[in-house]
Amino acid sequence: MGDHESLEEYLKAAQPRLVIRVVRGTGLKFKVTPYIKEVEHGCEEVIEEGFDPDHSPLGVPVYWRIIKRGDERLYCSTHLLRRDQLIRVWGTRGLVYCDPVTGMAVARIETVLPG
Repeated sequence: MGDHESLEEYLKAAQPRLVIRVVRGTGLKFKVTPYIKEVEHGCEEVIEEGFDPDHSPLGVPVYWRIIKRGDERLYCSTHLLRRDQLIRVWGTRGLVYCDPVTGMAVARIETVLPG
């Protein structure tokens, strides 16, 4: 991907099928569930959104959104990941979502927000 503006637009428009759902448990424990999204979730209301090209905890540029889906509020981080990272999380099933030229795929982390 080229400059930050084109990467921002690409990630903003992306509809990732590779998703990791994160739910906080008790204490500092989290339940992390990777899955491949087969169908769209339906109506989502975007509360806030933005692009962080340099300071994401993932170490890569991220397009983030806070959304409301049904009764849940979620913090969603959409980003690119390499083929080897994809295989570690989703296995070879996820390779169909990997660009054959760049070796990259779009993924999203959806963290359930409290309250």
